Amino acid sequence: MPFVPLGSRKRIEVILDHDKERLRNEMQTKDFATVKLSQQLMPGASGYRYANHPTCMGPVRGPPAPFQGANKPWAPPEHEPDGMAAARDALQAPMGAMREGSHCMQAEGMRKTRSTPALSRTMAANPVLLFLIVGKNEPLYEAEITKRGISGNTDTSVARQSYFVVHSSLDLVDRATWSSQNMYLKVVDKVNQQYVSTFLTAGNIKFLLLHSGKSEDTIKIFFQEVHELYVQLSMNPFYRYDTPITSKEFDKRVRNVARRLV
Repeated sequence: MPFVPLGSRKRIEVILDHDKERLRNEMQTKDFATVKLSQQLMPGASGYRYANHPTCMGPVRGPPAPFQGANKPWAPPEHEPDGMAAARDALQAPMGAMREGSHCMQAEGMRKTRSTPALSRTMAANPVLLFLIVGKNEPLYEAEITKRGISGNTDTSVARQSYFVVHSSLDLVDRATWSSQNMYLKVVDKVNQQYVSTFLTAGNIKFLLLHSGKSEDTIKIFFQEVHELYVQLSMNPFYRYDTPITSKEFDKRVRNVARRLV
């Protein structure tokens, strides 16, 4: 083995155990600092790595407001009061409500729907009186009387709703029959500013009048005069009781009474 001078020999350091632990901690600290700088880690007391990051330190951000970027015709009226949907709803009359014994069972609500467009305006411009005589099993007589006293020229949507309201109130008429001993049962139903007044004869024949809110005295006088006409018709030997009324003279007199009173 050749001789090597002492000054040229390689220094061999002896690393003790506590020195190894210190060096390991220093290297780990440098590694964490490098990762923190590259990934922007800012841990908090809870241990979440990004708890103190500037992005997480701002105000709490919820979901974006709905319908901000929606197409204008589909934006709801509550978000765009002057939008196209709001204008469309303004032309529609709301319809449907909580009913007891008429459209559905008690404590069961109808689905909210809307009537045909411009129905409220049509009804205001062309109010309709609808009078029905209902027997035990079927309607016996019906008459549509407009403001001018001309029948048959009403809007179809108004006519459909009028018949729907009157026929759906029959269950309420049966209920009111057991709670009153009077022949005139007054108003038994109300839908969309339309009132259904009822008169019950001694033979359980129902007179129903759909109107827009006439006085009780006027409606009562109308029912009394129509009842007199019905009694006169019943005394006719050619008319069979509780059958459809086809007399043109009876129809003419009923319409005259309606035009004069209501």
